[in-house]
Amino acid sequence: MKTLIITLLFTLSLAANTDPKKDLTRGIRGLEIFSYNTKKLGKHIYVVSEMYTEKKVEFINENGLVVLSKNTVGTPITLEDLKPGVYKIKITEEDKTDIVLYELN
Repeated sequence: MKTLIITLLFTLSLAANTDPKKDLTRGIRGLEIFSYNTKKLGKHIYVVSEMYTEKKVEFINENGLVVLSKNTVGTPITLEDLKPGVYKIKITEEDKTDIVLYELN
């Protein structure tokens, strides 16, 4: 009986130390951006993560304006209409958001 009580108390203390808010501040798990330049699609990127769910991808220029916004689930995002420069890419997946700097040549 003592073993059961000790095990139960240990399990409860582990559960109490788990803070669900910490998971929200980590950002998008396994986030990666792959760049390609092909004859068929031109310049484009793929935005992927550990979760195969829809992502909202926004390109923000140096003036802070959103110049391209797409929703994707593993589909290519064509960059042909963007001018060369440095962009912030704001990626939102469910309730998590990451911002990545991206240089387009």
